[in-house]
Amino acid sequence: MWVDASRPTIAGADILAAMPLALPCGIDLASVEEAVRATFYDRGVQYVRQGRVVRSRWDGAETALQGEVVGRGAVYSVTVYFVRDDDESLVFEEGDCSCPVGFNCKHVAALVVAVSDQPRGTPKRSRRPLTWEESLGSVLASGSAGSGVERVRFPWPLS
Repeated sequence: MWVDASRPTIAGADILAAMPLALPCGIDLASVEEAVRATFYDRGVQYVRQGRVVRSRWDGAETALQGEVVGRGAVYSVTVYFVRDDDESLVFEEGDCSCPVGFNCKHVAALVVAVSDQPRGTPKRSRRPLTWEESLGSVLASGSAGSGVERVRFPWPLS
């Protein structure tokens, strides 16, 4: 069943004022932010504040959330897949969208934040800090061959 509301429109789509969609358990928003990255997550939160999430539907059999989000000039169809954690909370697995990005975009983040049990626009952010190994790994990965980044060789052992 789609949750929908009739109100003024953005680009011809009904704006959903409040989403009384009851999910079977809480959503781990930190897992969403980690997957879509901070920029898309923050833009998704802005979209929620602007009322751009216009439809949502929970599919318990697929453990998936489906909806529509108003983007720039179009209404995009979004499907978000979850897995259940040990405590039965929903952990973000991946999100598909009909927008040009297509995968784990701001529309995905907006749909999840809109139906989460957190107050609108104030999502719970419990991002853990990166370990030094993760941080160093991301720096080393960005210095791939042909990128114009030269690796430095130290004349002494680092261990």
